[in-house]
Amino acid sequence: VILIVTISGRNPLLNFINNTIKQEVQVLPGSDTYNNWIDPPVAILDNIYLFNITNVAEFNSGQKAVVERIGPFVYRKHEEKRSVNFTGDLSKAMFYDYEDFQFDELETRKLNSRWSLKDRVFIPNVPLIGAVSQIETQKLPGTVKKKKKCM
Repeated sequence: VILIVTISGRNPLLNFINNTIKQEVQVLPGSDTYNNWIDPPVAILDNIYLFNITNVAEFNSGQKAVVERIGPFVYRKHEEKRSVNFTGDLSKAMFYDYEDFQFDELETRKLNSRWSLKDRVFIPNVPLIGAVSQIETQKLPGTVKKKKKCM
């Protein structure tokens, strides 16, 4: 009998649970869900790794770069929604996502005792290297390939 009542949707406990869930997950202005959505109360830590060129002089003279991965550098990310506007029926929201990153020296030191923000790091300019490589390997419109003089 219980199975039949549950399947037909007339179980008062199930209806109560469903209605409670619907009320709690709605993002309506003034609700706890809305406030947590606007300004999440959790800290997000982002670990950033860099690739340091260790043979800068040789790389600048045309040799291949020798790189080492350094890090992590830990940044604490704060997110919030700004300029939130709802449609008249509250079914859609329009907003600007705002993210702020702050360097977390203590967390960085816990994970990485060698590097700090004060150290000098030489990072390859990957888009530029890719563009130069593309120009050297293909004749792109508006570019001229160098011709080697043979004797």
